Amino acid sequence: MIEIQNFSCFDESAKPILDNVSFTIHADDRVCILSDNQEHATIVCHALAGTLKRTYPAHTTNGEITFKGNPVHTIESHHRSELIAYVPPNSDLLISGVKETVFGEIALSLELAGEKPSAIRDKVSDILRKLTIEKLAGRDPDELSGGERHKVALASMIIRKPDILILDNPTMFLDITGLNNLLTILRHYDGAIVIADPNPYAWASFAKRFIVIKQNEIRVAESPEDYIRAINSGEITSELPAWIALYRLIQQTHRLDEIPHTLSGKPYIRKIAGVLE
Repeated sequence: MIEIQNFSCFDESAKPILDNVSFTIHADDRVCILSDNQEHATIVCHALAGTLKRTYPAHTTNGEITFKGNPVHTIESHHRSELIAYVPPNSDLLISGVKETVFGEIALSLELAGEKPSAIRDKVSDILRKLTIEKLAGRDPDELSGGERHKVALASMIIRKPDILILDNPTMFLDITGLNNLLTILRHYDGAIVIADPNPYAWASFAKRFIVIKQNEIRVAESPEDYIRAINSGEITSELPAWIALYRLIQQTHRLDEIPHTLSGKPYIRKIAGVLE
């Protein structure tokens, strides 16, 4: 769906941020972007969304990024935002300021698309319920907290059902309940989902592929098993989740099976509980 081919990005001092990287985002992907420098992950998000030049005008690039065969930067901006939705950490960038209620703010993109009022009401009510923000429906978006505005921004993007949904640091304003609600929605999302988050293990049970930015290169792990293997070999430098670290510690003193090839905590917790019994 999105092809990045021989892509390089340089900052204003011509220092390489990404150097000749290539990878693909497929139609049904669930991808987590990891980096020890979150801004570099954000730059990858903007490159995918076709907004890199607008957001980082002093940066220069080489290579090509295409969406369904068309260069991303040549797609008209309004149409591109309907195909590829980027949700930034600063949700204020997505609040239009033209609507007096949260309900109206979330409905705006559907109104502009010419949907029927009855369909809009049903869709907005549904997304408010799924994100458990029904109580915000009549509130003024300008009077919301940062966390509340972030949820409204997420709702405004998700309701449009773009082909690719890019979430940049989505856990910044989400508590555990908010994250679980978001995960529930995303698991039923039809398009591709790309998540750049400094807390990757919030997405351990969700992500299927991992794009790891190390210095100015990219390593793509095609599965959780591949990701764990790359960490074990030192090819990727990253901390493993606490449940894997605890399992490995117990493994040193008990006869346990091989480490499960997953980042999700449930298999590890079940094995640890068996030892404790």
